[in-house]
Amino acid sequence: MTAASVADLGVKFRICRNRRTIRRALHKIRKNEDLADVFLFGRRTTARNLDFVERRAADREPVQLPIYVTSVSFDGKQVEVPPDSQAEILAITKDVSLRGIGFTHDEPFEGEFAIVTFDMIDATPVSLLLDVRWSNLEWGYAYMSGGRFLGIVEVLEK
Repeated sequence: MTAASVADLGVKFRICRNRRTIRRALHKIRKNEDLADVFLFGRRTTARNLDFVERRAADREPVQLPIYVTSVSFDGKQVEVPPDSQAEILAITKDVSLRGIGFTHDEPFEGEFAIVTFDMIDATPVSLLLDVRWSNLEWGYAYMSGGRFLGIVEVLEK
């Protein structure tokens, strides 16, 4: 599945919610050193090293990689790109953990759920379903959004 196929209308997806599968997908992203000439999770800055109290359940890793974010509908079992969906947007990750992601983008994002796709150079792209928890205008045209991973996205039918 390529990043472009995620935005196709009428495509239905299934979600694999197995934590071990999510962990493997994030390891796959981590090992893709060629992507953006950056080693994902190469520099560790856990919350314990920061000057504020961390409320997250999982440590964040600073990561700056391009991702595709597509607004979708989710009924608890299947994911579908709605016909009135906004176009896929390009974003840059800010931080990633086993449980979720934070990212910046230059267009407003509206929606409760999104498919976040990491376009891998040496492998099949990795797509995860995200429960978007927040989205804020930071300054000018810079928006920050973040959410919790619900599972790995698998194409059901096209």
